[in-house]
Order: sequence, then structure tokens, then C-alpha cells
Amino acid sequence: MTEPLLFDIEIKIPEKTNIAWEACDRRVEEGKGDGVFLYYAERKITYRELQGLQNRIGNALKKLGVSPGDSVMFRAVNSPELFASILATMKIGAIAVPSQTLFKEREVEHVLNSSDSVLAFSDAERVGTIEAVRNKCPTLKHIVVFGEPSGGEITFEDFVKDVSDELDCVDTPSDDIAYVLYTSGTSGIPKGVVRTHRDTYSSGIPTSRMLALTPDDVFLHPFEMSFGFIFASLAAVIYTGCQMVMYSGRTNAERVLEFIERYRVTKLAGVPSLYRMMLGIRDAEKKYDLTSLKCLISGGEVLPPETYLELKRRFGVECYDGHGQTECCMVLGERPSFPVKPGSMGKPYPGIPIAILDDDGNPCPPNKVGHLVVKDDCPILFKEYRKMPEKWDEVHKYPGWYDTDDLAYVDEEGYFFWVGRADAMIKSRGYLVSPKEVEETVLELPEILEVAAVGSPDPVIGNRVKVFVTLRPDYEATEELAKRVREHVGERIAPYKVPKDIEFAAELPKTPTGKLSRRELRQLEEERYSKGEIAGFRF
Repeated sequence: MTEPLLFDIEIKIPEKTNIAWEACDRRVEEGKGDGVFLYYAERKITYRELQGLQNRIGNALKKLGVSPGDSVMFRAVNSPELFASILATMKIGAIAVPSQTLFKEREVEHVLNSSDSVLAFSDAERVGTIEAVRNKCPTLKHIVVFGEPSGGEITFEDFVKDVSDELDCVDTPSDDIAYVLYTSGTSGIPKGVVRTHRDTYSSGIPTSRMLALTPDDVFLHPFEMSFGFIFASLAAVIYTGCQMVMYSGRTNAERVLEFIERYRVTKLAGVPSLYRMMLGIRDAEKKYDLTSLKCLISGGEVLPPETYLELKRRFGVECYDGHGQTECCMVLGERPSFPVKPGSMGKPYPGIPIAILDDDGNPCPPNKVGHLVVKDDCPILFKEYRKMPEKWDEVHKYPGWYDTDDLAYVDEEGYFFWVGRADAMIKSRGYLVSPKEVEETVLELPEILEVAAVGSPDPVIGNRVKVFVTLRPDYEATEELAKRVREHVGERIAPYKVPKDIEFAAELPKTPTGKLSRRELRQLEEERYSKGEIAGFRF
């Protein structure tokens, strides 16, 4: 196999580092302890205040017997107490395990047992799920609850009572495990992605470049702290030393716009569906004061060109798209150092070796679709899958490379373009159809707010290309509009890619991280097919 071109600029990583120390202790030692780190509701929390809370939690954890290498699970909405508890866990050398609040009993049980968590933090609303599986989780010894307990839990107030606010950070080698994130499980049972202090520190460098962050920035990423994307953003905030707005609760476009206005946010990170929802608010740029905004960053899935252009036209700022995963944060990105190419994921960061390989493991020439892979020695790549070595083997079919399972290509100017997930391509009449291409074409129509393209089973052609769409306000779902969608797509891309089925919906299903859940829609179509049901307009 020919070796693809690598980059010769290294991201320098300390031999020993601890993300918790980088977050607070470093700034206090630099004399910035009285500077605001977090905005939360009406609170302004300084580095010194967060450090003190973190230290009390760390000492309380040690008092309950939590040792370096032990795992601690978190199941709660965002709050300064949750954030401080995650940092405190890492500060004493233990492993933080933030889990998604939408996980059900089966998933919570799996996370607790896979991680061998000895203690769990939860809010009162969600602690019942942990209690329901507690007897099936032999390593779990304690539950600490933010709010009123429901049974045998320890209240957070009692947990941190009468403990010191002085705590030395464990001198962790940078390769020590910092945290484990469990994926949303769209392809099966959630996988525990093991991240180290090293790759978290490293992730802060490219992400901060992408956002052009400075210590004067006010940053907002309105998602819960179990999302890999927010950890990449957090790493950038920590690396830069800027201020951060903590968002709690379900991500809502109107509320995000209110936050920008209230806290004078300068940099916002979100997923394309959030930006589409923001654009769906009539005159949002006039209704809210967004003059503090300097740029936007998009991740989670590729930002459609039409969305990018409308964001820039209406909000007057640049939007930088990037590509990363829970396993490797941001490996590609648009950024201020070169022009944005709408629809592109940008270019690789210096020191992050990636390539496009064909099925035989050879580098693809420009404009040829292949497998997007990341070199194993990449400084921001994850360490392993927790207790799932077979999964590691699955994503290493090309020796020395991590296969992202994304199909992509690179053009002559070095810009990378995402085509789709390898397992999500629609096979119709023997052709492979990219959902992304169909969706971007449909989104060119002014009536469309969101769209998801999936394969609907068909006994003759394998799959019919089907799109689920939601409309902007004041537009109606009619057969005439469905025909217009088909005609528009047929004028722009090959006939075999044109949707044969179009279904209008009030909203589209999302993953806990805000991405479109095409898997749910595929399952829905498979269930309908098994029952002989048809929904939407069929052509």
C-alpha cells in the first residue's frame, strides 16, 4: 500500500498533564483566578470559585473511596455542579463517564457495567433509572443526587459538606484515561469511547484555531456534556482561556438566540439542524440582538451550502464547518486562514494525518470517493473502545489507520467533501445514492426547513429513494409541492437519485446530540413495508 501524504507540523503535548488542572488551576496560578469562566443563569462563576467547588468534590470523592483509575458516571442536565464534578473526577486521577440523559434503563445498565463505575452522579429527575438497575450493577457503591433524593442516595449538599477546598491535582501522565463517552447507539449498543488527557489537550488546539478563539471571547455550545462535540469545544475553551456560557436543558432555537443576546456571545457552536431551526424563525436577525456574534461553527454532520449561504446573508458572520467524531474530535475544518468553500468540510489541520483510501487501501486521486481514515498516531485519536476490542479491529481494516466509516473525497485544492456514512448509502436499481446529495438539492427550495433522505424497501429495485421533509412557516404540505420537489431534484441530479416517495412531517427525529436520526426513519419504512403500508406521496 502506498503511503499517503502526511503533515510535518506536530502538535506538542506535555509528557504529563491533567485536563482539570488546565481548566482551573492553571488560570489561578497565572493570576486570573478572579476572572469569569462560566456564565450560568444569573451567576458569574470565576476560575477560583470553580476551582474551590471542584476541590471540595474531589476531596468528597476520595473520602468515599474513589481512587485513581476508578470510573464515575454522570447522568444529569448541565450545571456548574455537574461540570465541577466531572473536572474533580479527572483531577483525582479517576475516569469521568458522562452519559446521555435520554438513555433508558438498558443503556444506563450497560454504561454502568461497561465502565465499572463505582459512583454515579444524577439529578433528581433521572436518578430513578439508575436505582432501577442498581442491583444489576455490582461495582456501583454510591449515588449522589443534585436535588431531592428518592431513596438511598446522598444529596450533593451532604456530599460536599465539611470537606476542604484545597486539593492537589494528581500528576497524571498525558496518556492516562480522562473520560469515556458512550455513543448514542444508532448502530447498536452504545460503545464506550476512551479518551485520554493527551488527546483532549490536543483537540483544543485545532478547535481553537477553527474558532479563532481569544481570551476575550464568550463561547456558547448549547448541548449536554455527554456529546463528543462539546468536549472538543470545551478543550478549545480550556486551551484558550476564554469565557463560556453553560446551557442547560433541551436545545431550542429561540432560547439559543436569547442566550446570544443576553450574554453577548461572540462564538457559537451548533449542529446544522439547530441552524436550520434558527433560520426558520422569521426575522430572527431583527428580533434578537446578534451584533456580538463574530462567527459560527458547525459540526455533527455536514452543513448544506444553502444553509451556509443563508446564515451568512442573514446573520452577517462566517460559519465554519468541520468534521469529527466522538473517536477523534475535529480532524478537518474550515477556518479563517483560508476561504470557505460551501458544502466542504474544509482541510486537515497541521499535525493531524488523514487520507482517503479505496477499498484496497490505496490513496484515492482527487475527486474520487473513498474511505476517510485517520492515522493511528494522530494526537487527537481515541485510545480504545471500553471492553470491546473486536470493535477496534472492525475500524482498523486498513493497517495503521482508523476507518471513520465515512465516505468522502478531496478536490484539487485540498478541500474535503463528505458523501455519506458507508452503511447509510441508498442502493436503488444497483446504483449507490448519497442521502447528502439528495438532501442538499431539496434544501435549495425556499419552502423546505429540514429534509432526511432514506431508502424505502422495494421488491423490484431494492430501495426507493424517499425524503421526509418539514416546511418553513406559512407553507402547506400539498401534492403540488411534492411534485415541485421531484421536478427540482430531477433538473439538477441524475434520474435514479430523484425521490420516488415524499412525506411531509411536523418534525424529524433527532439523536440526543441533535443530528437527524435517519436510522429511525429507515426502521419506520421497514416496518411499514412489512405491514404493506405506504405513507406520503408516491410517484
